[in-house]
Amino acid sequence: MKQTLELLQSFAVMVLIFTGLTGIAYHLFREGGWIEYITGGIWNFTTRSPLMALGVILGAIALGVIRWRSRKLQHDQGKVGTLVFYVMIAAGAYFLGHLAIWGTL
Repeated sequence: MKQTLELLQSFAVMVLIFTGLTGIAYHLFREGGWIEYITGGIWNFTTRSPLMALGVILGAIALGVIRWRSRKLQHDQGKVGTLVFYVMIAAGAYFLGHLAIWGTL
């Protein structure tokens, strides 16, 4: 009995993760999706004020380099992996509920 419950729990978690990944991929890559929205916004910002955009890009690169160097010193991979796991499960629950209620992702 215990083994059956563990199997069902594992299956439910895998379904939630798969649904979360599918929903996120759908919203990222569809026409008018998140990637198109973000890149369009960045392009509009860059063409309207290029010097400010250059400063933002250089600042982001500097923060990325600082974070990367400090990350090499600390190895807290377990916390980030656990957080991503729970975010995927939450996204799966959201998209599964959205699919059940409205019939679309």
